[in-house]
Amino acid sequence: MFKSDVYFNLDTIEETATEARDKNSRIHDELIKNLKEFDYYEDLKIFTEQYSVNPEHTWNKEGRKLIGYRASHRIKIELNENLIDFIGNVVDAGIDSGSHLSYINFELSNEKQNEYRARALEKATNDARMKAEGISKGLEKKLGRIVSVSSSDFHYVPWRAVHESQIDFDQSEMLKDTITNIQPGEREVRGHVNIVYALN
Repeated sequence: MFKSDVYFNLDTIEETATEARDKNSRIHDELIKNLKEFDYYEDLKIFTEQYSVNPEHTWNKEGRKLIGYRASHRIKIELNENLIDFIGNVVDAGIDSGSHLSYINFELSNEKQNEYRARALEKATNDARMKAEGISKGLEKKLGRIVSVSSSDFHYVPWRAVHESQIDFDQSEMLKDTITNIQPGEREVRGHVNIVYALN
């Protein structure tokens, strides 16, 4: 099973902490309202990744000066493999609410990660045994018992379709059109196993 995660940053700066928080809440409420218009809203998983309200300062010759307060709310919206075709709609809903698109990940579900982890480690184990057999023959020895086995698990990196460093917030309409045409690419999963054999 595959999934996609869409990350939004809700970022507001106002003169007081209350104003910054309230403005941020209005953007959040608008985002949720937009998402609720979709028939598949109940199948979306929405998480708060981070939330903070902090003073914002500037520096000049006289020193540090308080210019207001920044409210930051980081939201992740998870779409399962049946909803990946609707990523463009979710991006539209976020941008139309005033949220900033941070990035989009295409990745394996936890179940698929466990499946590919087992398969990658199995292949790595077979590869380690074949190499050990080749070395033992080259030394005119027989491969003996296993002395130790260690695994550094497996290596897997989600496919990041869009990153915030690539996003120009002044071109949100162009961005929405671009997102619609994004298709995930292939990723490589690697397993690493170290096996020590005795030679007879």
